[in-house]
Amino acid sequence: MAQDASSSDRAELFAYLVRNPGDVKATLRYADLSKEAGDIEAAIGALERVLFYEPNEPNTRLYLGLLYSRLGSYDMARGYFESVVEHPATPPAIRERAAYLMAQSEEKTEPWQFRNFVRTGLRWQSNANGEPDKGYFAYSADADQYQPVEGNPEGDWNAYLQTGSSVIYDFGNQNGDQFEATVTTYSTAQFDFDEYNYNVIEATAGVRFGIPTDNPTQMASIKPYLIAGGATVDYDPYYWSGGVGVQGTAPLGAWTFAPYVQAIYREFEGDAFNPPPDDFDPGATGWVYSTGVRITSDPKAAQRLQVHVGYERREVSDKDTIVTDDFNFDTFEFSTDYQSYHRAIIEVRTPFDLYAKGHHILVTPLLGVRYTIHDSEDPFAPVFADGSVFPGEIEFAEREDWEFRAGLAVDYAINDWAGVGGQISYTITDSNIPAYDTDNFTVSFGPHFRF
Repeated sequence: MAQDASSSDRAELFAYLVRNPGDVKATLRYADLSKEAGDIEAAIGALERVLFYEPNEPNTRLYLGLLYSRLGSYDMARGYFESVVEHPATPPAIRERAAYLMAQSEEKTEPWQFRNFVRTGLRWQSNANGEPDKGYFAYSADADQYQPVEGNPEGDWNAYLQTGSSVIYDFGNQNGDQFEATVTTYSTAQFDFDEYNYNVIEATAGVRFGIPTDNPTQMASIKPYLIAGGATVDYDPYYWSGGVGVQGTAPLGAWTFAPYVQAIYREFEGDAFNPPPDDFDPGATGWVYSTGVRITSDPKAAQRLQVHVGYERREVSDKDTIVTDDFNFDTFEFSTDYQSYHRAIIEVRTPFDLYAKGHHILVTPLLGVRYTIHDSEDPFAPVFADGSVFPGEIEFAEREDWEFRAGLAVDYAINDWAGVGGQISYTITDSNIPAYDTDNFTVSFGPHFRF
């Protein structure tokens, strides 16, 4: 309803300005409404008319530079910022901001571009140890039998640090071809559960090839790339990975489709458990294949939609058979590929902008669903058991999980390079095996920086 009212106000203002083109105050109001509606071109046109009547007004020139930056017209943006800096009547605060933005625009017109991102803060989880709420049965290597275990989810705080660095080299041709490389890291330090301290690093590098479209302002592309990474748990090696992928972008009207295909090989140092016999380790080493598409609406619109639909296939390398005689049974046998799975993914985000007295707040609701089905029965987490080791009193099943996630992220921009944000989310996993039936409520908050 509010959006309809805004559209109506903008239509009325446009009709008024046709009759009264010299009304600067009304023109500025029309520019604001157009920007909030995502019509950046209309906002620019309105501000250009303001300059006709007030050619030396620095705020209008600064505003125009910002809008041209949002369109990716950095040369035009730099020209407006430069005119603000050089005008002798510009107030110091506005001149300082324009100088910063001018430097940013100049950087984006250079062949080499460097961008960095840092986010840090605190996070609390209601189920930091990943335990189910209810009791379950699990194999005990010490007792050499299946035993009942009482579910015991416990909360914990952790500090986190997320970083991202990218370098882009523009080849300077008319197709928009460019080399892109990124390095991202994520680290956590638990307050109580030190054994869950986690560190991961991932790097990608590839060349994006531009593909001209019928619309000269839109460019499709395809990017083959290499990917490598690794992780530690409690500062001990956990896995290393390497692979290849191909990503594309295809604009279609106000929408952009970004399909991808990726294959990554992960070599695990060891499982979280080593069941008997002592020299047996089923491992999780193998390939992870994924494909899907990310769909985004016009990023300049006031309200946007981002959808990710994907499929993931994990195949462990070792698919030998576990004969249950090794567990003092003589009627069951399992394949070690119980860690292999098929997974379907869908996530929806609806980011929108809020403006309050010149302050920008980005609000992003999130909904996600994942369905995972494993290849074979899980020998270490039965669906049912009475605690004894006698055959016929234990039931196993191929693990099937439904994971539902809902969340809300809020980011406040303090200035062009710093901000503060937070996120709340609730994740529930509905599994047919009680050992994996979990839920977790998460709250995180902290500052972030771009430079």
